[in-house]
Amino acid sequence: MQDMNKEEYREKLQDYIEENQVEVELAERFERLQDNEDFKVLFTEGLFRDHAASLVLQSNDPRLAKDEHELIIAEIKGLSSVHQYLAAVHMRGANAADKIRNARDTIDELNNQE
Repeated sequence: MQDMNKEEYREKLQDYIEENQVEVELAERFERLQDNEDFKVLFTEGLFRDHAASLVLQSNDPRLAKDEHELIIAEIKGLSSVHQYLAAVHMRGANAADKIRNARDTIDELNNQE
């Protein structure tokens, strides 16, 4: 590999690191939220566990009118969507951290070849 090519490759790897750092920072924000006692009480326990369980129980009530049942199912789907988004933020952050480590290792290997 020519010196100019190595330098261009280093620059591309550095850009790649910076792009992935955005996902890592977003995941770190989510981790801080998860550690926050208020978030745990209001969202993790209150919304995603207790309220979701209550909705599932309500959705099985045979006395519900069809439109009430549909509203409950829509709310369950909404909660599920938010939960999936947060899980995806966490997963993308972990994947981005791996990509950054690999890119940094590659830069180190390029530097050691010189």
